[in-house]
Amino acid sequence: MEVGIKKAKNELSKLISAAKAGEDVFLVNRGERVAKIVPVLEKRAKNRGFGMFKDVIHLPDDWGSPEALKKEEEEFLALFEGLE
Repeated sequence: MEVGIKKAKNELSKLISAAKAGEDVFLVNRGERVAKIVPVLEKRAKNRGFGMFKDVIHLPDDWGSPEALKKEEEEFLALFEGLE
């Protein structure tokens, strides 16, 4: 859809609704496209990662792999060597 800037001022709510619905909305000035109205794509709550800690907790790339688990187990057991 192409809309002149003057008309867009009066119908902005309708144009935003159309863009949110997936329609291409272009603003036209003297027959030339000058802008496009697009919806903002935000992450939904179900893709929250670690929730409030998503920018605080950083896991290594090999986290949870068999090699990493074995290494963690060895490091843990090493803490108790000599306590017997």
